[in-house]
Amino acid sequence: MGLYSHQKVMMRFSLSRLRSAYLADVGTGKTRPAILTYYMRKLKGRAGKCLITVPSTIMHNWMDEIEICNTGLKAVVVYAKGGNAKKKREEILDQEADIYIINHDYLSKLKYPLAAKKFDFIIVDELTKFKHHNTQRSKALRFITKDIRYRLGLTGSPITQTPMDAFGEMLVIDPELYGDNFFAFRAHYFYNANARGPFPIWIPIKNRLVKLANKLAEVCLRLEKKDCLDLPPMVIETREIEMPAKMSSDYDQMVKNLVLELKEYGVATAEVVLKKLIRLAQITSGFVKSEEGEEVDLGYSPKINELRDLVENELAGKKVIVWARFVRTIEQLAEQFKDLKPAVVWGGDLNMEHRHGEIKRFQTDPDCKMFIGQISLGFGFNLTAADTMVYVEHNFSVEDRHQTKGRFDRIGQTADKTTVIDLVMKNSIDTYMLRSVKENQNVADFIYDVLRMKRKEERCE
Repeated sequence: MGLYSHQKVMMRFSLSRLRSAYLADVGTGKTRPAILTYYMRKLKGRAGKCLITVPSTIMHNWMDEIEICNTGLKAVVVYAKGGNAKKKREEILDQEADIYIINHDYLSKLKYPLAAKKFDFIIVDELTKFKHHNTQRSKALRFITKDIRYRLGLTGSPITQTPMDAFGEMLVIDPELYGDNFFAFRAHYFYNANARGPFPIWIPIKNRLVKLANKLAEVCLRLEKKDCLDLPPMVIETREIEMPAKMSSDYDQMVKNLVLELKEYGVATAEVVLKKLIRLAQITSGFVKSEEGEEVDLGYSPKINELRDLVENELAGKKVIVWARFVRTIEQLAEQFKDLKPAVVWGGDLNMEHRHGEIKRFQTDPDCKMFIGQISLGFGFNLTAADTMVYVEHNFSVEDRHQTKGRFDRIGQTADKTTVIDLVMKNSIDTYMLRSVKENQNVADFIYDVLRMKRKEERCE
């Protein structure tokens, strides 16, 4: 399995240090160098077991990458839900493996059994999740890592809001870098610009900001997409989101209803049944439309939560294009992300001047950080101010997919590399829709896939 030249640079960097971090843009491929760094340490007898802590949406991405690396390393995902979930997770931890992959949110719940495993190597994906040093999650991770020799952090940028973010993150990776006293760190690198007022405003001390950055450079390698000249022009990532319990229950019931309808009416009316599949897609977006046309809120929105997480961490400060299918989702996005002053274009916006104005605002206004568009309207205009695009919903149209990606992958795009991120609910219609547009799968095959998926589930019950 080959690496790009910039990934080899990452590996050399992390192999030359006990503690390090890759500060590399989304889509640059941080996962494989991290896995292979651990593998090399293990081959030389310097590391035993490895813990990888990641957001829940990418746990299985790591499993896929470990398999692609073809090193023979055995990995397990420490994940369980439902009754006795904690006990089940501990049982998975007791299994014999080289790599244990865990969700950040489980760290505080499993800190004692994790510490007892005596890991030699830890990889912390999305290191920015630990920028707040006082959270239970951060404290748990520091408890787990206190005796771990090799530490490697991965993130797009360690500083998403203020240079103070670096303190909590480096407290996990290398506590000696800035020390373990936050107040001493703050007093040394920052001053209170509102010292006489009731609310402090902490500003970096200019001549010490360079010192802060230089110390960060001792353990961190910064790579932007423009530096990775061997990357393909467009990198496409899929983020799988675990269904919350209520969504899973609603979804399973709808699938059962669909299977009954298919058995009753037969595949001759596949096109009609396909329209009913839209209800499955609606459930993955947190609502459903009744036969009377009334939209019922189901009380969950995991995709929007994941998007918020992305724009506040990995994509902080960047302009982002967001595509959705349903008007209700577009309205919800516009409301939820008001702080990013989004430009919004959808089918109900029949005023072409207003639509053009929104597109122009996204292209030219530095404060307008998000474009929210309806997938079916993604043609005939430029959105080259952004190099990152996120799909929170999908449809069955290959043409729509091609057109929407073409909004920023065109003449006028100044970034050397662009990134597409697909948000999908795990084991849902999202996965099948995305595959259908990528493989140009026909409608009948798609419906057969849904049927096979349901029959497989029924056999497992």
